[in-house]
Amino acid sequence: MLSSFALSRGLMQQPLRPRLPLPPPPHPADSFPPSLSFPTSLFYPSLAHSLFFFFFFFFFFFFFFFFFFFIVLHLLLLTSRAMSEGAGGFKELNGFSSSSSSILNVDCSLKVKDVLREFDTNGSLAEHRHGEVNKDIDH
Repeated sequence: MLSSFALSRGLMQQPLRPRLPLPPPPHPADSFPPSLSFPTSLFYPSLAHSLFFFFFFFFFFFFFFFFFFFIVLHLLLLTSRAMSEGAGGFKELNGFSSSSSSILNVDCSLKVKDVLREFDTNGSLAEHRHGEVNKDIDH
């Protein structure tokens, strides 16, 4: 009874149980994810790693670079075409500018030679932009 009282109060130590042997430490090759100190994991990736990198690089290069360069080349072609047709942009087609600014009702087809043709050497308005002679002004 004294021993049970002493055990409940912590005055006596309980008998030690036999300890089990510790398991051996795991080998680095068996650990997942593989450690960087084990170099064969860098040279022999799993199938999941291979598929992931294949699809990642395929979609990244295909979608990003293909569409990026497609858009850039398309814009370069548009600007080179606009620059080759004059300072004002694209030529008019049926009275409307064929550029995208015609949506905003902005006429980009007015060129420098058209502006200079409208004024003669005296500074008076000689003709309209479309070539009709102005009947209101004496020539």
